[in-house]
Amino acid sequence: MPNKGFSKWLMLLGFSLLTSTALSAELTDNNTLDGLFSLSLEEVLALRMRVSVASTKPETITQTPAIVSTLNRQQMEKLGLTTLTDVLSFIPGFIMGKTHEGTAAVMIRGVSVKALLLLDGVPYREPGNNNQPFAGIAFQSIERIEAIRGPGAVIYGSNATAGVINIITRQDEGSQVAIEVGPHESFNKQLYYNHALTQGGQISISAHHHKSLGFKARHSNTGTPAPQDRSYRTQTQNQSLYLKYQLSDFNFSIHNFNYQTHAIDPTFITGVSGLFPPDLYPSTFRERATLVHSDYQWQTAKTQVKIYSHYNRYDTDVTTLVLNTRLKGQYDQGGDNNYRWVGGGRLENTLSPHLTLLTGLEYEHRETGNYGGDYFGTPIIAWRANRTYETSSYGQLDYTQDKWRMLLGARYVNNNDAGDAWLPRMSLVYNFDFFHSIKLLYSVGFTSPSATAKYIQLNNVVGDEHLKAETISTLDLAYSYNHNNALFVANTFYFEADNFIGFKPQGIQVNAVNSPSFQRYGFELDYQKNMHNKQLLANFSYHHQGNEIIADDPIAITVPKYTVNLALHFKPYEQQTAGASVQLLSERNNDPAKDTLSPLWLLNAHYDVLFKQTEINVNIKNILDKDVRQGDMVAQFVGSVPVSGRTSLLVNLKYKF
Repeated sequence: MPNKGFSKWLMLLGFSLLTSTALSAELTDNNTLDGLFSLSLEEVLALRMRVSVASTKPETITQTPAIVSTLNRQQMEKLGLTTLTDVLSFIPGFIMGKTHEGTAAVMIRGVSVKALLLLDGVPYREPGNNNQPFAGIAFQSIERIEAIRGPGAVIYGSNATAGVINIITRQDEGSQVAIEVGPHESFNKQLYYNHALTQGGQISISAHHHKSLGFKARHSNTGTPAPQDRSYRTQTQNQSLYLKYQLSDFNFSIHNFNYQTHAIDPTFITGVSGLFPPDLYPSTFRERATLVHSDYQWQTAKTQVKIYSHYNRYDTDVTTLVLNTRLKGQYDQGGDNNYRWVGGGRLENTLSPHLTLLTGLEYEHRETGNYGGDYFGTPIIAWRANRTYETSSYGQLDYTQDKWRMLLGARYVNNNDAGDAWLPRMSLVYNFDFFHSIKLLYSVGFTSPSATAKYIQLNNVVGDEHLKAETISTLDLAYSYNHNNALFVANTFYFEADNFIGFKPQGIQVNAVNSPSFQRYGFELDYQKNMHNKQLLANFSYHHQGNEIIADDPIAITVPKYTVNLALHFKPYEQQTAGASVQLLSERNNDPAKDTLSPLWLLNAHYDVLFKQTEINVNIKNILDKDVRQGDMVAQFVGSVPVSGRTSLLVNLKYKF
């Protein structure tokens, strides 16, 4: 750890601790709190909701051995957050953006596309490109979202490098239909149905269908001959179906989704200059996926055993019309050979009242077929088929004594393409009491190279089959407070990244490369407070290297130095709620030689009213009418990408039965 970087990290640590101490003193003044808070059971549960994403058992945010944020669906809706990307953007350190293909992507602590998405604890991603179904999960099916900032490799393995996002779906009885209309002929239908079985189990079904003409988008890339004022319609259509069956200790689920959007023409970004006319062509990007999961668990007084298996088929293709010729890129065999299969088991044994041992084994098979197409009558293989095997084993000791909790664990990963690695995790939590804690956390994450990065050979974009696996080592120090209907978390982080994979222009080619090691540090503040008929959420994140040109850290320039989220909702009357939220992203750039993205302010407002079983929600998005753009989160060399349209009004009608 460099001395200069370490000294700056200590300065940030001191600032964070001073801030947390001052606010803690304010919050623990019970005389003040008694006058501020009027507690209800619902409000207390909302702020003291237990999380399980960082361990195997539910526990409070102050006690869990990780930096975790959580929001439940009721909170989300009252804050005017109506999509999964809306919600994730409101978590400190998280930024949602897009790729040039039109898919959603997440940046955590200034690191893009290095998070693991879980659906009810099950990893869900494409084996070839690591795409994730952010648009494929019905919002009304979500119960809550739990997110880790920092690696989660010991429990979740590969790809949990920068963070973990767990989408926990509903299990409550009853059913609901929701219909939402908005601008650009947007129409969204959602269904949630739950039925209790006579033998003590339950079955639930959730589905959604969304279609929109989309806003007019402008792609900006001064590195190609296309005019910057060229625009296209971001027409989208997506649908999903999710079925869950639970009976005693057995769980089975199946999820299927289809997503289609108009994006920019890939030949525009990667084509040779002069090969096509200097124009912008809309392309159609599609992704289809199916996730099948089952698990069975049994337990005795001191031992719990779980075995599980899941199969994830995930297929993508792109179709473009150039010079009245239809060009298509797709996986062979219709994408049937583009899948992941995982099988494993874990055992948790309570050795004593103070000591628990967790052990597990896992095997993963990933396969991708050839990806290519017919370009002006010439068959091209953009990247060739790949087959990867990954085995891993892990163990973790969890020891508690008085006010102390200590975790020591590691995961051993052996990947036939990327080699092997040890991924340690060490956590030390000191609980001043049930409501206050301080945490010192260290963990390492690991991601093997994708098939695309290794084997792509498309025009002037060239992969490297000798790429090394990416690793990130993160150190966190955090203070947490959760009492009297208030939650406050202050944490400082430092991480070192090795062999991060990116695409770098080198002459007339753009090559996949491992970057040199680089360091980042910063801090995050997260605050939630419930008062009588009111709720306040506020968070702040700071990335010291954000928006800076650093030779060994080429993506630092794409990261905003700070982000701010602030939201307030209140009940003017018994059956009505209203509120507003504001988000700020500071200046960032996608490339020193290309367009700079100025500070972005997003202001949203909402109002909802309840009539017995019917609820009406009105949301106004982007009141300031800003042009919302982000740097491409996969290929930084292509310029900024439009994320959403201007001011829009959405009306949602929900009926419960």
